Amino acid sequence: MAIAFGTWDYILNTEVLIVVTISVSLALCLYYLLTSRRKLSGARWSIVFGLIATLLFVAIVILQIIFKRNFWVYFWIFAIYLSFPISLVIYISLWFRETLEHVKDKTTSLFTPYRRKKNHAGESKYAARTTSQ
Repeated sequence: MAIAFGTWDYILNTEVLIVVTISVSLALCLYYLLTSRRKLSGARWSIVFGLIATLLFVAIVILQIIFKRNFWVYFWIFAIYLSFPISLVIYISLWFRETLEHVKDKTTSLFTPYRRKKNHAGESKYAARTTSQ
């Protein structure tokens, strides 16, 4: 059965639909990435990279199936299943690090005036002792 270009048979061919679906999903992913890149900060980038990696691995597996090349298919399927969960683990670790740094900065800013007051009081006692001699 020959495929005639310009007919609905060619458009509804599963290989073409798969390639178009992959292209559209990658384009949408890149669009959302470019439009929201200013809102993303710190640990949130790991989730974005995990989603992009998952889409790329799906595209690799589908293209290998289309072109009938079974080169490390199980490796790529393994990568599909693990890329997003690993990115979530990375997100949690980075989020904890950012939270700890924020708490450390906040406690430092809270205790700085107390330390200054304590040091100032100690300096005035020392100054009083040295001037009285």
